[in-house]
Amino acid sequence: MRPNILAVVSLMLIVTAARLVPARNEGTGEPERPPHRAALLVASLGRSEVAADLAWLRLVQLIGDVRYARARYPALEQWIALIVDLHPRLVGPFYFGVTLLLGDPHRRDTVEQLLDVAERRLPDDYRFSLERGVLAYFGRFDALAAADHLERAAKKPDAPPFVGMLAKTLRSRGVMCNAIAADAASIAQGAAVLGDRTIDCVKRRIEAASAAARLNEDPFNTLDELIARGHLPPGALVPGVCWELKGVTATPRACSEAGR
Repeated sequence: MRPNILAVVSLMLIVTAARLVPARNEGTGEPERPPHRAALLVASLGRSEVAADLAWLRLVQLIGDVRYARARYPALEQWIALIVDLHPRLVGPFYFGVTLLLGDPHRRDTVEQLLDVAERRLPDDYRFSLERGVLAYFGRFDALAAADHLERAAKKPDAPPFVGMLAKTLRSRGVMCNAIAADAASIAQGAAVLGDRTIDCVKRRIEAASAAARLNEDPFNTLDELIARGHLPPGALVPGVCWELKGVTATPRACSEAGR
């Protein structure tokens, strides 16, 4: 009698979970959304860590699907948020998900929030501070903020030596570019300072945006495309200087040459 009762209860749980889980919409081409939290808990008999494992296994399958990658990982941040809410010590979603979203200019704020949560949960893991530095530099070209994150990462256990050296480089670069911006703003009528140091700052900003686009597998050939896709703000450029892009290398050119 007892096995029959268990079988009935199990069947009821499965039916309930199936009703709560969103449809996959394979015929319409719409992305698969994360299941409802309640559905996962029902399917796992209330065990949240098991529920998280179930969602994580499904997400791993999705990440390995070429169609999902081509669609730029839709709803990935919602999957990650659900999984880590159910299982705070499960860090795999942070490692995989954040890396995949790092170069997407439209999801920078979400990635920053996920990294902040991850760093607070694992304060001795240097990788999350390092990725926050990568996001700050390549996503926003904020060299000083990137240096802050990398300096914090360098103090954590097992951080490789290059992290501290990179932090030092970015701090000096950020100070230089910030000083130039302040000098330019102080000049009457907002005229730009077009010395070699200014050009170097603009060059590095363009190249950081190019690297971010490649990280996001976002094809581009021109500065206009980088700007249109959100990787580079229009205000990053200076009047009177044109640029040639080859790969991720930006070379200043006289505008008459660039137009030929």
